[in-house]
Amino acid sequence: MCFLGLPFLREGENIGKIYWKYVNYKKDSCPGRVYIFEGEASFHSNNHIHDPAIYQIEAKKLVTEMKNRVKTNMEPSLKVISECLKVAPVEVTGSLPSIGTLKSIISTTRSKENCPPIYPGTLTELQIPDLFQVNWKGERLS
Repeated sequence: MCFLGLPFLREGENIGKIYWKYVNYKKDSCPGRVYIFEGEASFHSNNHIHDPAIYQIEAKKLVTEMKNRVKTNMEPSLKVISECLKVAPVEVTGSLPSIGTLKSIISTTRSKENCPPIYPGTLTELQIPDLFQVNWKGERLS
């Protein structure tokens, strides 16, 4: 959840009140909390000690865009990453995970979503998911 330009994680719930803590609460020693009660959000902390994490939020949006993109096409991971990075500001790219981690995220997304396979290196590496082995009539292809 984003509140006042800051990302928060759900911490818990008690008697209809939902507690959220700042994402980097340990790293930044931030005591900031958001409480949601009866649909109203309120920020609780007199010691909030850092600026909004705008670039981190934009980086998460960019990773989500990459995940959504690989669900619908067969482009290799590096192409997806490079295409998304072309339009991203430098400040946002500095908040992204490493290229290796992004490739891993994309690979995991593809395997979870049963997405079209990427280009295989050899014919023996080609694995066609069951979803893509059926024609438009529902007949299994051999």
